[in-house]
Amino acid sequence: MWRTFLVILAGAAGACASSRQAIYEPIQHAGTLISGYPAAVYPLAGGDVRVASFGTTQIVPKGEQQPVRVLQARMILTNTSEPATWLLDTRNVKANVPAEGEHRASFVNTDSGELPMVEVHPGEKKIVDFYFPMREDTPTVPVFTVQWQLDTAQHTVAQLTTFERRSVEPDYTREDVGIEPALGWGADWYGRPVAIASPPVRVR
Repeated sequence: MWRTFLVILAGAAGACASSRQAIYEPIQHAGTLISGYPAAVYPLAGGDVRVASFGTTQIVPKGEQQPVRVLQARMILTNTSEPATWLLDTRNVKANVPAEGEHRASFVNTDSGELPMVEVHPGEKKIVDFYFPMREDTPTVPVFTVQWQLDTAQHTVAQLTTFERRSVEPDYTREDVGIEPALGWGADWYGRPVAIASPPVRVR
């Protein structure tokens, strides 16, 4: 079912109290940015896959009062020239968090409107956001791994993208892009509550 909710960053108040900013940086394959944040990039024949995380947040589903704590990850899949369609099964994307174990995403959001299977046709770029459940009593997540696989014309690409939490000085030169179409994450996601522009779907 479709669920509409507000996204409120857990620890946003802490960002105001401290001059430093927490980000999650990939420990391998780093070399690009998504909305100003470090991302891993995986070159493929005819395109690439980019994976980033904007950290933990709390979601409040419509009609409910209690927030749900989640860990967010974003994938951008770009099929620039491969003649065949790529296929991502969002049900197979998982996060492994120390002391939490392995989780599938409770909610998934995409700009393509097709779930749980996301097709990336030649010349297309698709953006997919994953929200993994977290216990409320879980302390700050120092490191976690996103497990994903993508079916292409040539083979199945299976990867583990590990992120490490780092404390850095805020980069006030980042452009405030606001809410991205159909997704709801901007470069300043850590500084204020934002609303998802299109409701995500609960994965089953």
